Amino acid sequence: MATYTTRIRLEKQTPGENENTWGTVLNDNVIDLVDDSIAAYTTITVSSVDVTLTQSDGSSDQSRSAFLDISGTLTGNVNVLIPALSKGYDIRNSTSGSFTVNMKTATGSGRMVPQGQIIGVVCDGVSVRDVETAGIKSTASQ
Repeated sequence: MATYTTRIRLEKQTPGENENTWGTVLNDNVIDLVDDSIAAYTTITVSSVDVTLTQSDGSSDQSRSAFLDISGTLTGNVNVLIPALSKGYDIRNSTSGSFTVNMKTATGSGRMVPQGQIIGVVCDGVSVRDVETAGIKSTASQ
């Protein structure tokens, strides 16, 4: 029986499993999903209620994507809830309306994404922080 990695939920086959079909499982449930976690661009439409990104073991989902475009007309403040797992995202806030979009986990603190901006965020497994947060920011000179 397959198990899954903890952060981006890739399928880990049991040795000897899927004889003569393991390549299909590897391609669909691992390689394609790694591609999503590095380069997928997903649009999330919001309006006035919180949105929880989909999260599926071994198959495509919203929260695995590297780039999220938050769109829609805001009629209230909205939280976009991501899994409480360590992962980075580039977020674009394409919304309109005089309200806010906050990226967060269900229980941790979050990061507001200003309208019209693209920001990098990282989830530390509990909270969502700006990539420039002390302790996470690169110390390399630019």
